Amino acid sequence: MKIAVVMVLGGLLALAGEKKLPSGEASNEAVGLQATVLDDEQLQQIFSSDFSRMFVVVEVTLMPKSGKTLDIRLDDFLVRSEQSGYHTGPLMAAQIGGEGGIVVKRPDPSKRRG
Repeated sequence: MKIAVVMVLGGLLALAGEKKLPSGEASNEAVGLQATVLDDEQLQQIFSSDFSRMFVVVEVTLMPKSGKTLDIRLDDFLVRSEQSGYHTGPLMAAQIGGEGGIVVKRPDPSKRRG
């Protein structure tokens, strides 16, 4: 089963008080989905870089329902800016970091925000 997910990221709103990045969730009879934009601190913790604030990193969690399995591929996802109309699919580490690659660390779940 192939599920296409389109996430629309609008401009970030400047809120009084604590800065809250966009997040959302959706579901249907086959799958539940949660998505959260990671902040600079989370990027530093996971990638040891904030990528000079040139990229938006979205953590997406898919939860199959009814014990079914899902065939999910990178090209099932799309990020689009409502402001500019620009859209892209997920990038591989080599597309961002070049041949040297990027070291991805799994964050400590007890220190996770959100």
